[in-house]
Amino acid sequence: MNKLINLNQIIGKLKEGMTIMVGGFLTNGGPNQIMDAIAESGIGSFTLICNDAAF
Repeated sequence: MNKLINLNQIIGKLKEGMTIMVGGFLTNGGPNQIMDAIAESGIGSFTLICNDAAF
């Protein structure tokens, strides 16, 4: 079973009112493309939780 999905599949699963959590590690591991795609998708009224392992 392939657990990897592409960016369009991710955006297709998002709906208004959802809580979305993203993680990363400093600027090297941040999900920049996903964050940009969410912003450009027009999805509104969602809660974004960001978890970063920075200092």
